Amino acid sequence: MPKSIDVELASLVKHVPEGDRWFHEIKFDGYRILAFKDKDRVRLISRNGKDWTERFSDIERSVAALPAAQAILDGEVVVLKPDGSTSFQALQNFARQGEPTDLTYMVFDLLYLDGTDLRGAALEDRKPLLEALVSSRDGQLRYTDHIEGRGDVCFEQACTHSREGVVSKRRDAPYRSGRSKDWAKTKCLQEQEFVVVGYTDPGGTRSAFGALVLAVHDNGDLKHVGRVGTGFSDASLADIHARLMGIERKEAPVVDPPAGAQAASIHWVEPTLVAEVSFTEWTQDGHLRHPAFRGLREDKPADQVIAEEPVELPDTIAEVAEEPRASSQGDRPLVAGVSLSNPDRLFWPDVGITKLELAHYYESIAELMLPHVAHRPLSLVRCPSGYTGECFYQKHVSHFPKAVGTVAIHEPDDSETVPYAKITGLPSIVGLVQMGVLEIHPWGSRADDPDRPDRLVFDLDPDTELPWKTVAGTALLIRSELSRLGLDSWLKTTGGKGLHVMVPIVRRPSWTEVRDFSKAFVDHIVSLEPGLFTASMSKSQRGGKIFIDYVRNTRGATAVAVYGARARPGAPVSVPLYWEEAESARERPEFTVRNLSARLDTLGGDPWADLTSKRQSLTKGMRSRLGV
Repeated sequence: MPKSIDVELASLVKHVPEGDRWFHEIKFDGYRILAFKDKDRVRLISRNGKDWTERFSDIERSVAALPAAQAILDGEVVVLKPDGSTSFQALQNFARQGEPTDLTYMVFDLLYLDGTDLRGAALEDRKPLLEALVSSRDGQLRYTDHIEGRGDVCFEQACTHSREGVVSKRRDAPYRSGRSKDWAKTKCLQEQEFVVVGYTDPGGTRSAFGALVLAVHDNGDLKHVGRVGTGFSDASLADIHARLMGIERKEAPVVDPPAGAQAASIHWVEPTLVAEVSFTEWTQDGHLRHPAFRGLREDKPADQVIAEEPVELPDTIAEVAEEPRASSQGDRPLVAGVSLSNPDRLFWPDVGITKLELAHYYESIAELMLPHVAHRPLSLVRCPSGYTGECFYQKHVSHFPKAVGTVAIHEPDDSETVPYAKITGLPSIVGLVQMGVLEIHPWGSRADDPDRPDRLVFDLDPDTELPWKTVAGTALLIRSELSRLGLDSWLKTTGGKGLHVMVPIVRRPSWTEVRDFSKAFVDHIVSLEPGLFTASMSKSQRGGKIFIDYVRNTRGATAVAVYGARARPGAPVSVPLYWEEAESARERPEFTVRNLSARLDTLGGDPWADLTSKRQSLTKGMRSRLGV
């Protein structure tokens, strides 16, 4: 029986899919929960991996009473109103304050039953088994019925009766973890989750705060999308304000913060809270029109929040058919001793690179890669359905393969210690691949002392119009200025349009000291040619320039792993370069999972061979010369 499963997620569409091959269910407004029943033990796990068994103890008892020794159910915990609609506000009040209410677990899928993994079976075969197991359509545990075909009628009725919308599911499809086009959601109103990045001062008779400042993740950056100032009760204003006060920060976490009068009253906060917001539409400049606050989401990680955009569903079943599922552990290939499910899943469909091919790629370069990524805390980019599907950032890990190590990291802002992934060898990397990790981002410190960095990185992010020769020349300038201070440096591509200059150091200084040194050094570089370089995170100030990022040299910040793949078209990888290559290159080198082997076959050496043995310190003299 699986100990953990990533849930299947529906893709947003504009119109309900037509035809008899679709089942249509009412969309609920609650907390997505997987229920694991193993004899007398029941676990209720949220979408982001939190164990909420104690929180939903009544649901736990209902699942425990089911007539099965082992079962895994998928569904949503909701608060039902008398008219049959759901109240997310009442559910949130229960979750945060324990206010008495009647909870209902609306189950809509059965993934495992008494020794049989049902994920490979068609939905139309799974639902009768679920209905037989959960016969009740009232009480705390309820079977979610469906309508076959007639999706337009189902959607019209859902909206008429103030429901969230409709989730349409292909009747012949297996259960696939991650974002899928086998499941499609059509909403009656526009709404989604947003990251809270700040708040404004209250005005008039309003207390606590005026509005929440919102953002979404976009290609690794947090982008500002507007603010929401309506939909709050007096109680929610006070509760949210108390939480915001504890996570304030000085700098904007977004790359495009408002300027001028728009920024005057904003208090920035750490991007950890998630708000659900309804709105009428997106404006042409990517902001929300007429937003209204609906509640905070505890079940959805902030690092997974992106702008949802409707997708087009394929016209035929053949277009969405995926690789056959392995029916047992024995059918799965082993790489470095790690079993890979769905080895033919396309991680990069544009070039045909599968999960298995990515695992073999890491197997081929492990000897070169491991000295630079092993035994470090990691931030991960997971794309379970490939880079063209939903991708999300993940820091805290749970229920990963045993081959993936963990390190306990204390997070001062939350006053808690949480597990981060770490690599202990090739099996760890393959374990990450098994979990759909397409990007590996190690810290600049090691797991045994995460608060003492041993590497600095200067990230060169150029305007797309700048020639490669200018980018390479900037890296050479940074190398020269570092050398004048007495520091040797190494170079690598980012897998994108820029370069990373890496500086190993003896791990004595704190993160604060390293950040101050890095900032002073970058400020010095910018002063040499301010018309070409900038240290400002604001993209509006980067036009025609190279942004030199020193903020990666802060606690918790990361840079993509050397030899690591990127979740971008073509499966590019970050690759070490000899400095001589920067001196002679006229075009940006483009290395990928597929073509890197040809480079390694002819290179005749490792550009980073002596990086790990270099011992150099940030001295008082260096700091003094930079005015630190």
